[in-house]
Amino acid sequence: MINPVESELATDKGTNSFEVLNDEAAILPPVITPEIGQKYYTRFTLYYERSSWPATNYERGALLHFNSEVLLVEMSVSDVTLLLTEDKKKIDSENIEKYTETNLMGFGQRLLSAESTPINKYGDEIAGYIVGGDLQLGMTKQQVLLTRGYPPKHVTDSLEEDRWVY
Repeated sequence: MINPVESELATDKGTNSFEVLNDEAAILPPVITPEIGQKYYTRFTLYYERSSWPATNYERGALLHFNSEVLLVEMSVSDVTLLLTEDKKKIDSENIEKYTETNLMGFGQRLLSAESTPINKYGDEIAGYIVGGDLQLGMTKQQVLLTRGYPPKHVTDSLEEDRWVY
């Protein structure tokens, strides 16, 4: 996480600064049970390389923006395959529980939502950083998760910590 902001400012219109929404988690879409063949939206920005996305969230390769529309092509054993609906590229990801500390279903639930997330409630500045995968000082933990996803468990013991390593 990057230096949390202590303020608890309420807003429904969004903000152009790093203010915290009163109920920040309320903007997140409900958790789903992913089903093969269904259209979803990515719950965070991620980087993929050569049609592969490591669940450890390394910042290298092509950027897949937060809220990107994808089709869930396959979920088997420890693998998830997505089809990017915009450019028809396939992305494969392996859930390595040592790094994600969740099973395949939990991995899919972290990654996908049935509806896009209304990050405009954060305001244009923060929404732009999130979509671009650009971490900034002053972001809340939730904003960091949307911007980069979950840090790998082998280098970040808990999301309760104030330091996350990707």
